[in-house]
Amino acid sequence: MPLLRLPVHPALRALAAVAALLAGFCQPTGPFGGADLHAAQAADTQSAAGTSTAKSGGKAAKNKAKAAAKVPAKPAGVWTFSRDDEAVVLQFRMPGAPAATLVATCRPGPGLFQLVAELSPPKAQVGDAVRLVVAAGRTKVEFAASVFPSVEAGRRAVEAQARLEPKLVQLFQEGEQLHLTAPGASATLPLGTAGRAVDSFTDACRTTRALPAKS
Repeated sequence: MPLLRLPVHPALRALAAVAALLAGFCQPTGPFGGADLHAAQAADTQSAAGTSTAKSGGKAAKNKAKAAAKVPAKPAGVWTFSRDDEAVVLQFRMPGAPAATLVATCRPGPGLFQLVAELSPPKAQVGDAVRLVVAAGRTKVEFAASVFPSVEAGRRAVEAQARLEPKLVQLFQEGEQLHLTAPGASATLPLGTAGRAVDSFTDACRTTRALPAKS
């Protein structure tokens, strides 16, 4: 069946033309119109997203720093001083450790000095001769030492003996740290926390005989 074509009133045609003209005037133009306007909107969106990401990253870093601050610090070692009729002993031990990291023994009477360090050189066997270097501040002493079994299973200790000399006492009076080094192994002990223990040890080592035991 053929479609009927109805006549369009001239007034309606005039209204359609006016509407098309107005639509053309309302279309955005210039530096912020059309595609430029959409690009500007997209840039604003990306900038906002970047700012949000930066803030999130900064907050995450702060949270990580706070978490690290809450981690308890490792317990510091303890220096102790003891003496008997012929020797004075200075020890540094970590809490809960089966053996002291360092034992320094001074026998002022016969003039002997001994060091035992829990360093466990990885390639040395029991009975091997090794070099033990002890340094603090500007003082550095090298000992001819030997390796023997530690009281801790699977580890070894290093022992050195020498004649008592002033520079051996100075090791405990210079600097804030005492550095122990053997082949492939080392340890750093905090002299700054030693307090009276080191003072008592060095004072006793300077005498001609050990201090008498306390009654």
